Amino acid sequence: SGTIPSELGLLTNLSYLYLNYNGLSGTIPSEIGLLTVLNELRLENNNLSGTIPPEIGLLTNLSLLYLDNNQLSGSVPDDICLNTGFLYIRADSNVCNNVATTVGCCDEIWW
Repeated sequence: SGTIPSELGLLTNLSYLYLNYNGLSGTIPSEIGLLTVLNELRLENNNLSGTIPPEIGLLTNLSLLYLDNNQLSGSVPDDICLNTGFLYIRADSNVCNNVATTVGCCDEIWW
């Protein structure tokens, strides 16, 4: 339980971040965009709310992004399309908008 601390952005060499199934609430901090070497970000099955921060678009090394089963709104930022490798996004069971702009650049997306 608790929230995701903004200090998480100080872990700039982090490759994998699994915070799934922890009962986390609050928003995804914009500092998540500082984790530019991150390969996998799993935030699914929490109670996260608010919009998906545009800074997630800075994570161009991501191969996996799980945001499903939260209360997030908005859409995955278009900048995520700058990712040059395989990208799998799962964001179903949220209150998000259409992600048609990102579907073309992702290898697989669940919304």
